[in-house]
Amino acid sequence: MQRTGTPDPIVVVRAHSDDDLRAMIHVRAAADAHSPRPRLDNLRHNLAGNPGLSYLVAHAQDAPVGCGFVDVSHASVARAHVLVTPQARRQGVGTALVAGVSEHARTAGLAELEGPIRADDEGSLQYFQRRGFTKSGGEEAVVLDLAEIGDLTTEPPAGLRIVSRTEAPDTVEGMYEVAREAEPDIPGGAPVRPYEVWRAAEIERPSLEPELTFIALAGDEVVGYAILDSLRGEPWHRLTAVKRAWRGHGIATALKRAQMQAAKKKGYARLVTTNEERNRPIRSINRALGYRPEPSLSTIVMRGPLLLAEKDR
Repeated sequence: MQRTGTPDPIVVVRAHSDDDLRAMIHVRAAADAHSPRPRLDNLRHNLAGNPGLSYLVAHAQDAPVGCGFVDVSHASVARAHVLVTPQARRQGVGTALVAGVSEHARTAGLAELEGPIRADDEGSLQYFQRRGFTKSGGEEAVVLDLAEIGDLTTEPPAGLRIVSRTEAPDTVEGMYEVAREAEPDIPGGAPVRPYEVWRAAEIERPSLEPELTFIALAGDEVVGYAILDSLRGEPWHRLTAVKRAWRGHGIATALKRAQMQAAKKKGYARLVTTNEERNRPIRSINRALGYRPEPSLSTIVMRGPLLLAEKDR
């Protein structure tokens, strides 16, 4: 394992092996019990599919006590996140991890970090505020109890077909063209990822079930899509995307209804999603479909400067 410059007794390592990744899963389960635990196959896949992504694990006395990631594939800011187990807080673990992700960002020529903090984690919010971070956005979590919905069979918008990716496996490049328009339009969104990185995350990720990804077709043109990610037996929505020229025609609602019906048919109990708080159109759609707030899964996105390099402190 590759060590960063963090002194003992806290040692931060860059995760490479399955043991490192299992240590991350252990920390996530202890530090964020409300969220689904990562899947080992997903973590392996994420590293293989995105050369700009690094995972870090912090150890104290040979036990994993913190973890984090940093993604430098975006041009303007390093996307990052750190977690510390409850019993190891206020012992320098978080600072060691922030130093680690800062060093990766600095090496990539980036000057800022941006990432989510659970909305009810007042200690972490204050920690980053003291270091010059400010709120740049927020993700409101909502859930849908599938037992409460009836038959969702409806006709798609006129002139369109709604099909699963199982039925239309050759639509991936068309989906990417939708993403190229939709991803930058999300409030707080980033420029669209390179095709290979996008495909690895949105198509080839092990927890993605093709029968739960739905595509809106106008003839042979992909005009929208919606993806569900089956995390530890509970589906979470990823992006619901529609081309700009086709928005306002009920396509996003039709895609979500298809997902809801398919998930219920497969025996899932609920669906979970998070939406940027400024993304009023999708939040309005979710409310109309019966999704209800789940504050324990909501996050605040913070953005701020890198931690100074050790030689500059």
